[in-house]
Amino acid sequence: MRDPTQEGVFPAAETQPFLRPAETDRSEIDLRDFLRVVRAHKWFILFVVLVSLGVGYVQFLQTPPVYQANALVQLVRRASLSSVMGMTEVAPVYEVAVTSEAQIELMKSRMVMSKVVERLHLDIVAQPIYFPRIGEAISRAWDDARGVSEPWFDQPQYAWGGEEIAVSTLELPSAWRGRSLTLVAGEAGRFQVLDPAGQPFAEGQVGQRVRKEHAENDPFILYVSQLKARPDTRFRLARASVEGIAAGLGPRLSAKEKAGGFGSATTILTVSFTAGNSREAASVLNEILNTYVRFNVEEKTEEAEKTLGFLEGLIPAIKERLEAAEQVFNSYRLEHGALDIDKATSTLLEDMVAIETQLFTLDTQREELRQRYKADHPKVQSVDRLRDRLKEKLAALEQQMQALPEAQQKVLRLSRDVETNSKMYLGLLDRVQQLRIAKAGTVGNIRVIDPALPSGYRIAPVLQKMLTSAGTVGLALAIGLVFLRRLLSTALEDADQIERQLGLPVYAVIPHSPEQVKIYRTLKRKKGLPGILVEHAHDDVVTESFRSLRTSLHFALMDARSPSILITGPTEEVGKSFIAANLAAILAKSGERVLLIDGDLRKGHLNKYLGLSDAAGLSDWLSGHLALEQVIHNSGIENLDFIPVGKRPPNPSELLLQPRLAELMALAGKPYAHVIVDGPPILAVTDAAIIGRLTGATLLVARSGRHHINELELSVKRLQQGGINVRGFVFNGVPTRRRYGYRYGYGYGYGYRYKPYSYGYSYKSKR
Repeated sequence: MRDPTQEGVFPAAETQPFLRPAETDRSEIDLRDFLRVVRAHKWFILFVVLVSLGVGYVQFLQTPPVYQANALVQLVRRASLSSVMGMTEVAPVYEVAVTSEAQIELMKSRMVMSKVVERLHLDIVAQPIYFPRIGEAISRAWDDARGVSEPWFDQPQYAWGGEEIAVSTLELPSAWRGRSLTLVAGEAGRFQVLDPAGQPFAEGQVGQRVRKEHAENDPFILYVSQLKARPDTRFRLARASVEGIAAGLGPRLSAKEKAGGFGSATTILTVSFTAGNSREAASVLNEILNTYVRFNVEEKTEEAEKTLGFLEGLIPAIKERLEAAEQVFNSYRLEHGALDIDKATSTLLEDMVAIETQLFTLDTQREELRQRYKADHPKVQSVDRLRDRLKEKLAALEQQMQALPEAQQKVLRLSRDVETNSKMYLGLLDRVQQLRIAKAGTVGNIRVIDPALPSGYRIAPVLQKMLTSAGTVGLALAIGLVFLRRLLSTALEDADQIERQLGLPVYAVIPHSPEQVKIYRTLKRKKGLPGILVEHAHDDVVTESFRSLRTSLHFALMDARSPSILITGPTEEVGKSFIAANLAAILAKSGERVLLIDGDLRKGHLNKYLGLSDAAGLSDWLSGHLALEQVIHNSGIENLDFIPVGKRPPNPSELLLQPRLAELMALAGKPYAHVIVDGPPILAVTDAAIIGRLTGATLLVARSGRHHINELELSVKRLQQGGINVRGFVFNGVPTRRRYGYRYGYGYGYGYRYKPYSYGYSYKSKR
C-alpha cells in the first residue's frame, strides 16, 4: 500500500475550468413556461379561486338588491299659443321646440323631486334594525309569505325577516332633529317610542295619531299606518331633509328614446327608476311622472293666463280708438255728403289697412316677448326686423297717397283709421275667445302610456356576474402571486437553471417520494428496519430516477481514475444521505460489489437507512484501533457492504487527513467495483474537500426550492479550489405535481409511459 504521507497521496484531481454562463433573465416567461408554472401550482390557484368565489357569494348575500320599474311616456308637440292666436307669421319665432333631453332634465329637477318626496313622505326614515353584518342578508332570504321569522341567536330585538312598517307622519321636536328614535313593537299593534337617549318617551297604537309635548309649542307627532313584527322587534325612526332625499332621487331616474326622433311629431321614451324595493320603485316612478304631468299642464295654463290678461288689457284702448275714428268719419261724411273712392284709392286703402293690422300684431307679440326676454334677445330682434320691413312698405304706400288730390287723401285717411281699428278690435276679440277655449282645454306635452308596475326581477346584484368577477379576480390574483413569488424567489426550482448558469450537467432529477416519507415515519416508530427506497418501491418513479442516474454515471465515470464517488451538498438537509444510500443499493442490484461509506464523522446517520445500530466504523479504522475487516459490515442487501461512522471523534478533519483514508479509497476496483462516500456539507466544514481529493468523482446534491444559484456556485468553487473533480449535480426533491419533462428522464419500463416534449420526456404512472 502506498504511503499516504508521500507526495502524491492526495493526487491532483482532474479539474475543469469553472465558467459561469451569462444568466438568463428569469423574468422572461414564454407561453410554455407559463403553462408549466400554472400547472405546477394548480392546487394553490384553485384554492385562491374558490376563496374568491366564496367571498363573492358572501358579498352577493350582503349587497342590498336593486329593483327597476319602467314606464312608457310619449312627448307630444302641441300647437303653440301663437298659432292659437292666429299669429302664424311669427309662430316659428315664438314657438319653443320640445326635446327629450329637456323633458328628462325637468323630470330630474329639484322642483319635481321635492314634491314627490313630500307626497310620498320619503323624508321619513322608518326601517327595521338588523343584526350587525349578517342580519340584513338573512332577512332578505326570508320568504314574506311565511310571516315573520323567529329570532336567531336568541336576539328578539333584531329583525330577521318579514318585518314591515309604514309611517305617514313624523314631526320631531327641534332638539331631536338629525337624531334617530327607536320604535319597539308590542302586542296587538301596540308600540313604544324611545327617545334618542334610549329612554321610553311615548306609547301608541297602529292607526292612531300619537302626539306628546316635548316642550312648549314643540310637540312630537307620529302616525304609524302599518306595523308587522314580533313583539320586542326594534325599528329606527328619523327625519331626513327633503332637499337631501330629492337630490338622491335624480341619479336613480333614467330615460332613453324608444322610437321616433327629435324631428318627428311624437317621441316615445322609456323611463326607469331604481330602488331597493320593487313596490317602492314603481310608486316613486309613477309619482314622478304624475307630478311632472301636473307641472307641465300648470305651466301651459299659467302661460295662457298671462297672454289672456295682456290681450284683455288691450281691448278697451282699441275699442276707444275705433269709436273715435268712426265718430270723425261720420262727421266728415255728414258735412260733405257721400264720399266716392275710385278703384285705385280703394286698393291702396286695403293694402295700408293690412300692413297696419300686421304691425299691430307684431307690436303685441313684441310686448309679450319682452316680458320674457331682453331687447337684444334673438327672438325680439327677429320681430323687430319684421316690423321694420312692414314700416318700409307702409311708408311707400303713404308716398303714393301724397300724390292723390286733397279730398281723396282726407277720405282715404279717415277710412283707413276706421278700417284699421275695426280689424284690430275684431281680431283681438276673436283671439281672446280662442285663447279662452284653449285655456279650458289645456293639455301638457307629456302623456303616460304605460305606468310603472312592481316587478320581482332585480337588476343588481346578479349572482352570475358577481361570481364571474370574483373568480376572474381570484384567478388573476393567484397567478399573479405565483409569478411574483417566482420572480422574487431566489431558490432554484428547475434543473435547467443549473446547467445554464453553472455550465455543469445534472445527471438525474429525483422527484419527491411519498414512499420515502412513509419510510421515514416507519423508521421513527420502529427502530432497526431498513429504509432504502429502491428496495421497497421497485416500480416507483424515484427508483426509475436512480436507475437513470446509474446509467448516466456508468458513462460519465469511464475516464475517471477511480470508480469511487463522493456525494456531498452545499448545506444540510438536501438529501445527500438519501441519494448515497439509494445509489449504492441500485448499483449493487446490477451484480457489482459496492462499498458504502458514511464519511460524515460529525452527523452521519446512514446506519438508520440500513436498519443497523451504531457499530465500529470509519473513525475506528482511521484512528488505527480496528482492522479493516472489523469496520466493514453486511448491509443486508446483496453485493452491498457498509462502513458506518463509528465512534464520534472530537477532531473529524484531522482524522480524515490520516493516510489510512487513502488506503480505504484504494479498495475501489479491488475488490469493490464502486465506493460511495456520503460526505458532510461542503459549505459547513472542510471534510468534504479532504475526502473529494481521494475519490474519482464528486457529485453535488441540490434540493429543489432550497438554494440560490450563488450558493451552488460557491460550493463548486470551493471544491474546485481544493483540486476536486466536480462532475455534476443531482437535483433532488422536485415536487411530484410538476409533471413536466426534464432533459434527464426517468427511463422506460415498470408500467410507465412517456410523452415526448421538445425539451425532454415526461412520465406518468399507469397505476
